[in-house]
Amino acid sequence: ARARGHEALLQAPMEPFDYPQNNPGPHTLVTGAPDGGADDLQWLMSRFSGYAGVMNYLGGRYTADEQALSGALAEIAQRGLFFLDDGAAPQSLI
Repeated sequence: ARARGHEALLQAPMEPFDYPQNNPGPHTLVTGAPDGGADDLQWLMSRFSGYAGVMNYLGGRYTADEQALSGALAEIAQRGLFFLDDGAAPQSLI
């Protein structure tokens, strides 16, 4: 994609308000995770390279939780990436 002038995004599964009834899948970033979700975020970010940023897949509850979100955003920023909120949850802190 980059070779043709496009940017790719990594879509990270994040905890929705109705989790676990609505489960985005393995390695979902969840609020209250013992490590703040760092292990899952690092796993997700290691699946491929060349993306310019990360965006949420679902994640209404996660993006509304300041503690969980700040740790993820710090990790994303440390790698020089941006975060794009899909805007689906009005409670999002982004």
